[in-house]
Amino acid sequence: GPREPQGRQPGEWGVFGAHHDEGRITRCTDPDPTWALLAQRSIDRYAEIEEQSGVQFFSEVGHLAVGPAGAPSLVARAANAAAQGVPHELLDAAALRERYPYLSFPAGAAGVWEPRRSGHISARRLVAAQISAAQRCVRPGVAFERVDESAVAVEEAAAKAAAGTDQATGEAEGEAPAPSYRVLLRDGRELRAARVL
Repeated sequence: GPREPQGRQPGEWGVFGAHHDEGRITRCTDPDPTWALLAQRSIDRYAEIEEQSGVQFFSEVGHLAVGPAGAPSLVARAANAAAQGVPHELLDAAALRERYPYLSFPAGAAGVWEPRRSGHISARRLVAAQISAAQRCVRPGVAFERVDESAVAVEEAAAKAAAGTDQATGEAEGEAPAPSYRVLLRDGRELRAARVL
């Protein structure tokens, strides 16, 4: 995608409007079990990406979700955490006040505390880490290209298998998979690739 613009004015943020700052919460618990599972899979890759890239972007400081005791979102978050084996702790109003005396909680508040595999990431450093890790994977048959443009569509493209390729994988010995995605860019260009990040 495009590089983050500098000196932009409100209304000019485009794709950076929702994540242009440094702090992004990351946690394994969520009221939606699918989002919780997807988050866990992402978080489980952080250490590998940091190691491959040499860029540290994750601060494992924990996550605290607070709301009215019995709120459906808190109940679902705790239930999903228990079902998915995510370490967590339920905190009532007294426990919240005792553990976090520097915060002011409304009467009847409750919380779900997640001590591990949660915290915050630097979105900018994560992008830098992913680019660095991808560049380090370049070898014969594997290419990496950073495209400084927004994608408007990603479509599965039927790949023509060359003679002698495995029809199940689309690969020939010593060759990269045939391109299987078509990426349409905002500037009208079209890219084809076997994998797209």
